[in-house]
Amino acid sequence: MSPTAATIKAVIFDWGGVLEALPDATAFAEWETRLGLAPAGLQTILWGPLWEQVEQGAVTVADYEAEVCRLCGFTHRAELESFYSAFYPQQLHDEMLAALEALRRRYRIALLTNGFQGQDAHIEQLTGRHPTRLVDHYVNSAEVGLRKPMPAIFQITLERLGVQPDEAIFIDDNPVNIAAARAAGLHVIPFETPAQALATLEALLGHPIE
Repeated sequence: MSPTAATIKAVIFDWGGVLEALPDATAFAEWETRLGLAPAGLQTILWGPLWEQVEQGAVTVADYEAEVCRLCGFTHRAELESFYSAFYPQQLHDEMLAALEALRRRYRIALLTNGFQGQDAHIEQLTGRHPTRLVDHYVNSAEVGLRKPMPAIFQITLERLGVQPDEAIFIDDNPVNIAAARAAGLHVIPFETPAQALATLEALLGHPIE
């Protein structure tokens, strides 16, 4: 049995990049070429400082999208929607979702996401379930006014789960968030692939995920 297995009571999942696939570097490069943007320009537009404000509920999605349209040269809403459809995979990591569902029978499960107002509807569209039915606790940064890697958002999640930091495992694809969670005392799994993350999770839990 893993040294941590006896103490683990909760598993905390990130959403984007862990449960839902995100665009890769090739997709960014291709669209930067198509839109006439500088290298890394699209990532700054989509996920830069303005998006971080959306994630904290300080800027509306509508205002954010208006700025995306301006910077990408979209003149109509339909162009933005077409871009979204082509750029974002809209695909789940099915193995991760299956693991989350299996673990609920034995552990407290939370979804801790740097999200946006309305993300719950997006998750429901992809999974067929509202996040409050999918997990025990859904912590959306835009709803609490804090975003990862702020220490307070980890504390909020732990308090809602009713566990101590060393009783929880956190899975995320962002190294900055992983470092912050580790500093807060959580066990962490840096997500690279579903197979890698689940193998590490099973090792920490000390049993297969079934």
